[in-house]
Amino acid sequence: GLKVTARGWMSGLRRLGTYWSRRRGLKALATGSALVLVGSLYHRNQYSHAETETKRFTVAEVRRHSKETDCWIIIDGNVYDVTEWLALHPGNKQPILDNAGKDATNIFHHLHHSEILEKFGAPYLIGEISDKQNLPRNATDLVAATTQDIEADSFQTTIADYVVIGAGSAGCLVANRLSENGYNVVVLEAGDSLKEDLNDSVHDPMKYGAAFATTLNWGYATVEQPHCGDRHIRCTRGRGVGGTSLVNGMLFNRGAREIYDQWAANGAFGWSADEALPYFKRYEDNSRGSSTAHGKGGDVRVSDIPKAQLSPIATAFHKACVQAGFEDNEDQNSLITPQDGVQIYQVYIRDDTGHRVTASRAFLSKILESPKLHVRPNSLVTGIFLTGNHGGGVQKAIGVTYTDRTDKKHLVLARNEIILSAGVIGSPQILLLSGIGPPSHLREVGIEPKVALRGVGSNLVDHPRVACKWESKLAGLNPMHLFSHVEANLYASSRNSTGPPDIQIQQDHVRSNADLLLEPPVSTGFNLKPHAVTPKSRGTIRLRSINAKDKPLIDPKYLSDRRDLDSIVEGIKICRKVVSQKAFEGIRGEELQPGKDVSTDKELEDWVRANVDTGYHPVGTCKMGSRHDPMSVVNPELKVHNVENLRVIDASVMPIIPNGNTQAATFMIAEKGAEMILAHAQDLNAITRSQQ
Repeated sequence: GLKVTARGWMSGLRRLGTYWSRRRGLKALATGSALVLVGSLYHRNQYSHAETETKRFTVAEVRRHSKETDCWIIIDGNVYDVTEWLALHPGNKQPILDNAGKDATNIFHHLHHSEILEKFGAPYLIGEISDKQNLPRNATDLVAATTQDIEADSFQTTIADYVVIGAGSAGCLVANRLSENGYNVVVLEAGDSLKEDLNDSVHDPMKYGAAFATTLNWGYATVEQPHCGDRHIRCTRGRGVGGTSLVNGMLFNRGAREIYDQWAANGAFGWSADEALPYFKRYEDNSRGSSTAHGKGGDVRVSDIPKAQLSPIATAFHKACVQAGFEDNEDQNSLITPQDGVQIYQVYIRDDTGHRVTASRAFLSKILESPKLHVRPNSLVTGIFLTGNHGGGVQKAIGVTYTDRTDKKHLVLARNEIILSAGVIGSPQILLLSGIGPPSHLREVGIEPKVALRGVGSNLVDHPRVACKWESKLAGLNPMHLFSHVEANLYASSRNSTGPPDIQIQQDHVRSNADLLLEPPVSTGFNLKPHAVTPKSRGTIRLRSINAKDKPLIDPKYLSDRRDLDSIVEGIKICRKVVSQKAFEGIRGEELQPGKDVSTDKELEDWVRANVDTGYHPVGTCKMGSRHDPMSVVNPELKVHNVENLRVIDASVMPIIPNGNTQAATFMIAEKGAEMILAHAQDLNAITRSQQ
């Protein structure tokens, strides 16, 4: 029990301890890993006199005082009064959860050890519980001192070491790495869990696009795009365990090394091409084997398209590009050699089964039965629970609120960190809903700003593209017999380009029917799709309302920068040049789009504005950069500025878009981010051991 031996001089020690703690010189008073000032120092002077016996309280008394005052708390049967600390620091009120078990103790130390012991002074131990057998077992049973408008008793609450929001490409990888290192991980996914072997629209690569009209797609669309004929343009994003890896084009593409070097040069220190390459290699299981550029034995299979399953159109395209003067580039993805030229794609398709490689299959399928991993599908996150000074000081992220499919509310608390991996649209939306973002926008929709970060939801960038179509003279070609719907890729530079290639042209097939699940389609032609892959246009994600179920306002501002339009127009001219080569004789038919009557630059520009579409590669809405960049949201360790214990790890942190498909870079970011999380956890464990 607690023997209270404090005398009148304790109040002087309290004041001195508070002063020392503010000067961070309190370590001399520490015993073990916690500082304990023994005595009843403050509770409305109720226990200001020294006592010679242990003060005993019932559970009911503590519960009553916790509701009537700022708060008493119980940890392992001991009673603490932190009223004075809360009075000194009113902006730091926060929920303190209690039960008799280990979880409450860990949560208490996690929430308060660094803040109270190192900054504000100690929690005051004033007695012990006399009826310990009646201690509550439910972590939500005793809750006090919160500044957020949350009725904790209405939430079903659980605790984990880490909470990962989003089970997409990044979230699946991060959850794998953390749980396999022994940490308890809860993964919250808004979409369904998926038995991919039962879902033909996912695992069969040649049924790409069939899932777009299902619940596996969020069904987003942009606001009207004034530079694109005032059209709403689709913004396909995957919804379910696996995220966009369930519905994407399965194309392996890292982008040019110059892009990553630009990241580092602009404040994302540690993310240059040479520094990123080891993380690209770590997750990779490349059919070409291990080399200085590629990895072998990782979780993600990357395959060459078998020559026996390569279409004659892909072969003709490859030869025609060389005939047109472009390099034959065997590896556009090395990050070592130049990217320019034409290549037959490598793809995220298993060469043994012919099935799509998804993030869920690669990173979660083998560990779904692990007691350390808890994947919760149909969990719509409504906000991140913050504590701290809402007037502009540093906040701490301690939990995540969400609703399940029945709209029941849940709160999951994180002992260590929260990892936001909800993607380029979901991640900024959740930050904004949590009061983190541009204050003017937050107030506009009725949210109290808690952390002012202008860059949240800004810097939205995508690859705009068009589809140039030709009839084919290869009658009856069934693309379902092929390995990949997209087979070849050309990188070229426009006349005004001074950096890496700014034009990417993909070859695929025109298919006869839209519903790929009903009957095998017949190839009636082929597409060449020029993309502007170093786009200059930048847009935003903004809240439509404070309801997490309302889709946000997506405004990529396509073609708002004239240079993007110029790149696509020049790309169309390159497509025509390639198709005119000898290799396409006997294959090319009539040009269907833009059509032979669209020939002048003005006609091509008008056609592009009327037909431009997404390249399915939006990134950048939680930009990584230095603290001195007013538009950055996370630092190079992916930590959200001015918020402790919160990182963003997904494509939204990309400060500059890679000039190619973005899943490879997303995996790389997750791989490096997971390593940084684990290193941080080891550092904290070492500090704790040194204090014991």
